[in-house]
Amino acid sequence: MAKAPKELIEESLDVLATCIHCEERASPDSHTVVKVTGADRQEVPEALACYAVAFLAGWVEQDATIASRLALQGVEKRPEVVKLVDRIATPEPNLNAEQLENWKQTSRNAWIAEVFTHALFVIHRTRTSDFLQGGVLALLRPHPLPKRQGLDSVAIFGEEGIAVMTFGETKASADNASAQLTNACGMFDNIEEGLHGPDIRNAIDVLGALLPDPMKTQVTESLWRKNRCYLPAIFHQSAFIPSDSRVRLAALEPVAARKRVVVCQIADFEAFFGAVATAMPTVISELVV
Repeated sequence: MAKAPKELIEESLDVLATCIHCEERASPDSHTVVKVTGADRQEVPEALACYAVAFLAGWVEQDATIASRLALQGVEKRPEVVKLVDRIATPEPNLNAEQLENWKQTSRNAWIAEVFTHALFVIHRTRTSDFLQGGVLALLRPHPLPKRQGLDSVAIFGEEGIAVMTFGETKASADNASAQLTNACGMFDNIEEGLHGPDIRNAIDVLGALLPDPMKTQVTESLWRKNRCYLPAIFHQSAFIPSDSRVRLAALEPVAARKRVVVCQIADFEAFFGAVATAMPTVISELVV
């Protein structure tokens, strides 16, 4: 008997949780380094592809759970998901080599890395790791379209009864991890300057309603100013030393424990992202029933 979509998606998260580990490493005064290992396990691309399609189908809830309504989805949704996956996994025809490489880096790989980071938040909801200092309580969905501007990740986690708002910025580049981390700091600078205030207040309205009752009293428009965490997630292949002190990170207001530089080195960067993109169309028929 074929497995239900909800079961398949939760199994894919179990695979990711088994393979992927987040561990704090030696860190400077400016930030905390969190090393992600296990992405090179052969099971990871297919499991991540399953999760990515589940997200596009709208089945990842904002409390970081998989929707219980999966058994009620109809076949009319499949053409929509096919189009969404095709837009992400398939380049436009007749691109030259330079254009194709640019599409991979700025569109396909970037989006897959965002979904990978989102999956780490979802996994952390129920499994203890060094990814964050507390359990995930609420989580916005990532961008459904590659290259859409805005905050990559917004979540609220609980740290000893305190609600902490987390802002993630994901970067994927085989050879420029250090520069990408610097670029990510630009987003956090903008947050500190209040340039994302309207979007953040909208996120507070959505996510605050999902918190447990004892913590809802902490949800005010100023929550993000009082208790916030920055989480740049850097996916790379070439060697990168994330433990060097960073002036840009040191200048940001949160303490070092709430500036968590998540680094994931992938041995064969191109093969990994290519494998995820290739697997996404193949799982649609199992998930979108």
